Amino acid sequence: MFRRFFIPLLFIVILLTACNLGKTPTAASTSTPPAASEPPAEQPPATQLPPTATPSPSPTPSGPPALPPEPREITFQTSDGQTLSGYYYPAAVNPAPLIVFMHWVGGDMSDWYEIAVWLQNRGLKNPFPNPGSESWWDPTWFPPVPEGVSYGVFIFSFRDCAPANAGCAHWTPEVWLLDAQAAMLKATELEGVDPTKIVAMGSSIGADGAPDGCAWGTSRSLAPARARSRSRPAVSWISPIP
Repeated sequence: MFRRFFIPLLFIVILLTACNLGKTPTAASTSTPPAASEPPAEQPPATQLPPTATPSPSPTPSGPPALPPEPREITFQTSDGQTLSGYYYPAAVNPAPLIVFMHWVGGDMSDWYEIAVWLQNRGLKNPFPNPGSESWWDPTWFPPVPEGVSYGVFIFSFRDCAPANAGCAHWTPEVWLLDAQAAMLKATELEGVDPTKIVAMGSSIGADGAPDGCAWGTSRSLAPARARSRSRPAVSWISPIP
C-alpha cells in the first residue's frame, strides 16, 4: 500500500519539480565592473581676449558757463559823444538771446526793473527800489516764465530822461534816435549774448526807438556784406527769438 501511494506522490513531486525547472533560470546577477574610463584628453586652455572697454560717449559740446545773474552796470557812448548808462541782466545760458527795452517819455529805465528779472527767469528779485506802484512794478502781476527759458535783458535811459517820475526834460526825438542806435550797438558787444538773437521792445518814444534802432543796426551789418558779394545773401545781426 505504501508503494501504491508512494509512486504517485513521487510522480507529482517530479512534475512539480519539472515545472519549476521548466522556467528559464534567472542568472545570478554578477555586477560587471564598469570599464575603466580613460581620462579626457587635456584641452588646450582657451585663449583669453583682453577685456574690451566700453567706449564712453563723446562729451556733448557745451558753451561757456552762464554769467552771474546780478545786473551789471553798463555805460556806452552815442555817436555824438553822449554817455548813457543802463543795466545788463545775463541769462541762464551762454550765449543767450537778448531783449533791449526802451522806456516811455514819462519814465526811465526803472520802468523795466521787474520785467527784467521776470524775463531773466533766474530766481533773482529786483535789487532796485521801484519808483511807483503801477502794475509793471508789481512782481506778482507777471505769469510764470516756463522752466528752462531765460533771456538776457538790457535796459537803459534815454538822455535827459531821469529820474523816472520826472520823465524826459525835452522833446528831442532826433537825439533819442542816436541813443537807440548806440544801445543796439552796445547790445551786440555784451558778454554772453548771441548777436544773431537780439530784439528791441519799447513804449512811447521807446516804441519808436526800438524799430529804428533795429533797422539801423541791420542796415549797418548788411552794408559790408553787400559790398563783398551780391551773389550771397547777407544775414541780419538781429533776428526773431525762437
